[in-house]
Amino acid sequence: MKHLLVSVIVGGMVTLSVAFAQQPTIEQYVAMVESGQQDAVREQLPELLQKYPNDPGVLYLQALLTTDGAEAVRQYQKIVDTYPNSVWADDALYKVYKFYYAIGLYRTAELKLDQLRTNYPNSKYISGRASSEPVAEEKSSEPETKETREPTLPAEQAPPIEQLPAPVTPAPIPRPAEVEPASPLQRYTLQVGAYSTAANANRQKSFFDYHNHPAEVVTKMSGTRELFVVYVGNFATEDAARRTGEELKRSYSIEYLIVKR
Repeated sequence: MKHLLVSVIVGGMVTLSVAFAQQPTIEQYVAMVESGQQDAVREQLPELLQKYPNDPGVLYLQALLTTDGAEAVRQYQKIVDTYPNSVWADDALYKVYKFYYAIGLYRTAELKLDQLRTNYPNSKYISGRASSEPVAEEKSSEPETKETREPTLPAEQAPPIEQLPAPVTPAPIPRPAEVEPASPLQRYTLQVGAYSTAANANRQKSFFDYHNHPAEVVTKMSGTRELFVVYVGNFATEDAARRTGEELKRSYSIEYLIVKR
């Protein structure tokens, strides 16, 4: 009986050892992807997803192998929202930041970077322990000079809502006989970005088009400066425009202005 008990205990320990040995080594897979072995890792991904469908590391690996940028950022954001205490959460959030920065949504990128600093102050992307990744620089309290300034963002950093207020033309108060009903053709749209280059504006337009929010780029002059303004949607009422604007704000941290067309 004693020998039987020992056998059961040893057998249980072996089973646990095998189970732990079967846990995914995500760090190794990520290293393989970064070294150009994406195809080899992609072959293993379906099996990993089947065995560990809720493992944040496996989900991170799936996002890393996703070639569609907008789809990948949704997967990264899901990791941040669902598994905020995972060791992969800060990596996923940093990927979200890089995506928004790459497509020119600099204000949204700044918000994601602030979230990374706040929620994961010991992250390698903040502390600078990762030599292969750019490090977010904290703003110095000392006045910046031309020689010492190293901005986090490049000079081309027009925020989604640049200094381009909606046109307001004061008009004299008409006499009652001159008051006309509002035109039934009056429409509203959302201004979500104003850029100094067409490339950045078109990147933002593509982002909204992909998410089923039709957008257009309109060229305007602000003084002597040419701006490429991004508009989203065409709404019959101001309330309808505001509802969509708030939806965009909640989903993508994007500020907006309601503009009459």
